[in-house]
Amino acid sequence: MRTLVIVSSLITLMATAAVAGPSPADKCEASKNKLAGQYYSCREKAEAVAISTAGTPDYSACTTKFGAKWDSAEGNGGGMCPDNVATAQMDSYIAAQTAATAAILSGAKNIPTCGDGVVNAVGEHCDGSDLDGYSCSSFGYIVGQLACTGTCDFNASACNNICPGEVYAGACFFLGAAGDSCDDACGAQGMSFDNATITVAGSGGTDVACQQLLDDLGAPGTGLDFPSDPNCGLGVGCSYQLPSLRGRCTVPATTSSAGTGGVARICACH
Repeated sequence: MRTLVIVSSLITLMATAAVAGPSPADKCEASKNKLAGQYYSCREKAEAVAISTAGTPDYSACTTKFGAKWDSAEGNGGGMCPDNVATAQMDSYIAAQTAATAAILSGAKNIPTCGDGVVNAVGEHCDGSDLDGYSCSSFGYIVGQLACTGTCDFNASACNNICPGEVYAGACFFLGAAGDSCDDACGAQGMSFDNATITVAGSGGTDVACQQLLDDLGAPGTGLDFPSDPNCGLGVGCSYQLPSLRGRCTVPATTSSAGTGGVARICACH
């Protein structure tokens, strides 16, 4: 008898749960999924009409209807919608995706995929030589060359914290040979130019950093003979001029390629 009572209670609870139906959050999510699909469809139909009439796509009706219904779904959700995406943000996101689809169908581009050399597909961290602005320093390393795997994931195996020069402000600095550019100086170390050359001790950096690096790297002389001199070179930044003139050139802006006889540059490399 007791078993029957328990089973009966369970059936009652299940029935009650079924009657309760979806929550406000569920309703909002379902409504927005439906609206997103309708908006995609509306924009692609506008594309089709434009192609058929050799005209320009008119999305105005799609946008107006989408905006009103999206706002309505937010209101009906009573603040319980699981997303926090504003109407304009979702409008922009869907518009960009439909535009990309139209471009693919017109033959202007291919479907974004891992292996096309551009970070443009969902889930890609990198693609070939396109590292999406990341470097070894992005992962806490000082030197090395970040790479990309065939599956578009980062490969930091060539990154390390061994700096054969001087570590300063999280970057690896060297004193180049007289006349060399920073591209030359970094290349001599088997490394590449690092933007810290500019932002730490160059035209975008400070006199304090420049003087400290000149001292630490054994440049002849003391102090700065021309601190923040606005017109002293061809973009060499922090440097010393033979035999012992030291300073930080701010105009023109520091570059990786500047080099001139008798001038040894302070260069950051990775």
